[in-house]
Amino acid sequence: AQIAMQAAGSIAEQSVAKAKLSGQEPSLDVKVLIGAVQQALSDFATPPNEEQLAARQEQAAASV
Repeated sequence: AQIAMQAAGSIAEQSVAKAKLSGQEPSLDVKVLIGAVQQALSDFATPPNEEQLAARQEQAAASV
């Protein structure tokens, strides 16, 4: 449960940060929130390898 709460908190913080930069109200997409929680729980059960981590970092950099 703690892992899920940390993932949800991280997504909420990112949403608030984006809202502050854009001057708009923060919005939480439930699908993004559920995906982040599922990914965090999956990573907790089976930690990702170096290649998977690198791919996620590239994807995150591309989405900014």
